[in-house]
Amino acid sequence: MGADLFGKYPDVVKETSDILGYSIVDLCMCEPEKLNNTLYTQPAVYFINALCYYDNVQALAPDDVLAGHSLGEYSALMAAGAFTYGDGLRIVKRRAEIMSKAADGKMMAVTRINENSMRSFLEKHASFEVELSNINSHTQIVLSGKENDLLNIENALNEHGYMCKLLNVSGPFHSRFYEESSRDFNDFLSSVAFNELKNTVISNVTGMPYPKDIAATLSNHLTRGVRWVDCVEYMLDGGCDIIEQIGVGKSLISLVAQIKRSWNKGA
Repeated sequence: MGADLFGKYPDVVKETSDILGYSIVDLCMCEPEKLNNTLYTQPAVYFINALCYYDNVQALAPDDVLAGHSLGEYSALMAAGAFTYGDGLRIVKRRAEIMSKAADGKMMAVTRINENSMRSFLEKHASFEVELSNINSHTQIVLSGKENDLLNIENALNEHGYMCKLLNVSGPFHSRFYEESSRDFNDFLSSVAFNELKNTVISNVTGMPYPKDIAATLSNHLTRGVRWVDCVEYMLDGGCDIIEQIGVGKSLISLVAQIKRSWNKGA
């Protein structure tokens, strides 16, 4: 992803490789097996997102509202001026290092089910160490947990007609399994000086604008679910009639379209 942009932004490529201590181009182009490891995935995603932002956005208007899904929130914060690209990469690098040491686990996407139904379902199957980690749309939920528990609960979900897909990720992200990581990350962030945001950024944790305490919100981001529906509906309720995806693919804008259809019906 983003290979066509490497040559257009050589300074960003060099800065990225210097900060990481390895070639970001080699990682993205020649070492696909590493990209399934969050230690490498997170810096690579942040890097590609930044290139896409530089290539597509000339300048932000003061009333532009930003949001990012999961790690994409760091790209939104960078665009809003919370930190420079390089400082953001250093934060993401440390986040990836801390999270890569956490307990093993996986994530599983479940479709045809809403948040309330999923929470009720998990209450009835509390013996499994599984929790809701992403609310991507009104009919798409992501679960995090131990792989065996996810596979067991998948059988129960299939019996009720829900569609499940185990995701190719290296951890049970946005869950209580990262409580220790969250504390370590918070210790690291305590020494980071964040700039005042120039634009509103919507937090995955709350679905509301970022508070002044950016560090605490980013620490909670490790253990709390991604409330993407709330993020999008906040923008829609605020009058954002145009929502664009800056980045590779169309997955997020597809989710936005799904959320918007439900939002229109409820309006």
